[in-house]
Amino acid sequence: MVTAHETMHQRLQRNGARSIQLAHRNYAFSPFNSIVSAGAEVIPHRTLPEALVHLRDVLVAAPDRTFINLYWAGLDTAAHLFGPNSPVHEAEVAAFWATLDTLLANIDDPDTLVFFTADHGQIGVDAADTLYINESMPELAGCLATWWRWYRDLSRRMFPGSEMPVDGQRSQNSRSRCLSRTVVSHWSMAT
Repeated sequence: MVTAHETMHQRLQRNGARSIQLAHRNYAFSPFNSIVSAGAEVIPHRTLPEALVHLRDVLVAAPDRTFINLYWAGLDTAAHLFGPNSPVHEAEVAAFWATLDTLLANIDDPDTLVFFTADHGQIGVDAADTLYINESMPELAGCLATWWRWYRDLSRRMFPGSEMPVDGQRSQNSRSRCLSRTVVSHWSMAT
């Protein structure tokens, strides 16, 4: 179950700092992002160039003490779909740095810190060495359904009266519909 706590954006705001999140339109105003980004001004984008133009504009116009967060999922998506260090992933990395360098070339502010981080790393894995837990340990299947309960509880909090099925009564169709909506809302960068 999701519980409400003060977000870092709210804490920054309380201490006189502006907080801006540049988020892809697929998840910018999703229920999850609305919770974790409470207190931030959210600016949606569709493409990397659009995101970086917004970043440049915010950097130029930002007053003192502004925290700007930009997450670009294209790097992660390319690595998941094609593998880390694949030609597609390497092209995505090159396109990211080239676009960033081009759009931010004239920004020169010694009081600005640019900090790059990742939410996880990736390594190439040989399919022959892959362990499929659902096949080797089928008894864990019941434990893996936790995401459904979390999503259902979050949806009920965000959309009271919504028609989310209760445990044991969900059909495969409703589960697929929920999963599809979640994937499109949070991770799909293809559109």
